[in-house]
Amino acid sequence: MIRSLPSVSVIIPVKNRAEQVQDAIRSVLDQSLSDFELIVVDDGSNDNLAEAVRQFTDERIHLLIHDVSRGAGAARNTGINHAHGRYCAFLDSDDRWEPAKLERQLSFMTATPECMISCTAFHCVTPYCPEGEIRKAPAVMTYRHMMFGCSISPGSTMIAERSFLNSIDLFDVALQRLEDWDLLLRAARKTLIYVLNDPLSIVNFAGNAVPYEAVAASCKRIRNGAGCADLPLTYRMILNSTIQNELAVAAYRNRQFGRAARHFAFAMLQYPRKDLSYFFRILRAVWTDFLARKFR
Repeated sequence: MIRSLPSVSVIIPVKNRAEQVQDAIRSVLDQSLSDFELIVVDDGSNDNLAEAVRQFTDERIHLLIHDVSRGAGAARNTGINHAHGRYCAFLDSDDRWEPAKLERQLSFMTATPECMISCTAFHCVTPYCPEGEIRKAPAVMTYRHMMFGCSISPGSTMIAERSFLNSIDLFDVALQRLEDWDLLLRAARKTLIYVLNDPLSIVNFAGNAVPYEAVAASCKRIRNGAGCADLPLTYRMILNSTIQNELAVAAYRNRQFGRAARHFAFAMLQYPRKDLSYFFRILRAVWTDFLARKFR
């Protein structure tokens, strides 16, 4: 019997998260919409990840394995290249979906014929807000919106038409960080990014330190790829401010506090932010981190 193709391909990239990925997989299998395939891409794990995935006997699950780690962008590209659905939906291995996520977001997209890519609001779980807080975004995001950074967590909220992802050359595998922001910048140059402002994903931000040099290299590549020299002055200032902010966060997480302060100052000089919630989140994170280190 010939099986029909699924309407959506769910892609989970994962490395060395045998326990966490099971919760992510369960949240996909519990979806109210059942017309999907689930592609789990093992990006060179050295734990018992394959065994953990194969405990699920659902025939919609497919496990693909990279012999060596190639990065999250490459893992997502592998999933896209093996996908059969019209749409690709993405979920990070330590996050989860609400049961109606796929059904509601796909209905939202099909009701808007010009929508080729969308994200949703989400519950943001952090060390300083472990109960989670809802993060929303403008209902329609433009290229200018995206220059302020990747605030919509596309790794676990994004659904896009597979043909559209191919038209923008998928994820940049040279980026070890910020590859999702880079993809959305390129997407927003071709189309609007729609946002369903219902919190349908639970996203965990552990705040783990990534080598500062890796973030700096990614920021440099994104700046060059954005064609910064050809942008209007205001856009260049916004982009440079956002990049300085990303560098400040990377330096802070690596305990390079002087460097973090300098990057933050440059970010404010390039384009002062007016959103008070931005400063509130920074102060809350720094204060919580200070208390954790003081009483550790």
